[in-house]
Amino acid sequence: MYMAKESGKGQYRIFEPEMHALALSRLELKSDLQRAIDAGEFTLRYQPIMDLARGDMAGMEALVRWEHPERGTVPPLEFIPLLEDTGLIVQVGHHVLREACAWARTCSGSARASRRCRWRSTCLSRSCSAPSSSARSAT
Repeated sequence: MYMAKESGKGQYRIFEPEMHALALSRLELKSDLQRAIDAGEFTLRYQPIMDLARGDMAGMEALVRWEHPERGTVPPLEFIPLLEDTGLIVQVGHHVLREACAWARTCSGSARASRRCRWRSTCLSRSCSAPSSSARSAT
């Protein structure tokens, strides 16, 4: 059914054995999502946002990653659509905001001069937004 939906409206697909494996994998990942939230398996990676006109860093983007205990790092293209489908994207979005804000707060005092925190003074002076988010998490 998912494959027919992905093909567009009014479509159908004839069952093929590889569809079963794909559906089973998707079901397993869905069942792991709530456990992953509860276990704190979602982590953030920070990517600089560069202002090419000025040639300096304009801010940082917080990117969510899933560190699955058995599968390793699950690619965002595999788990973000599942988070959206299950509605868990809102919980993960709140986690991302809390963690990104906590990380930004650690950049104070003498640490502000460190390379890790140099973006904070730039970002605070320009009203930057750090985390990226899903369109569905905003609704």
